[in-house]
Amino acid sequence: MKKVILVAAVGVLALVSSSCKKDRTCSCVVTVESTLGNASFTQDTIFVDMKKSEAEDKCTGLDASYSSGGESITSVCELK
Repeated sequence: MKKVILVAAVGVLALVSSSCKKDRTCSCVVTVESTLGNASFTQDTIFVDMKKSEAEDKCTGLDASYSSGGESITSVCELK
């Protein structure tokens, strides 16, 4: 009985520790607006072996906005 409990405890510990960190994908939609026309595209970034909260912070940090002389570039990112 002790062996069964020990094996179960080790199994649960392995599941808990391995499920925290994994590869996460951050998807950014980049939009360019100018007098010549508008365009948008999607750029994916993969964060390797990272906790969800860390990946969310890094992904949100990729949000950006730039504007100059009638041209505007915006990047809005979201963790998938």
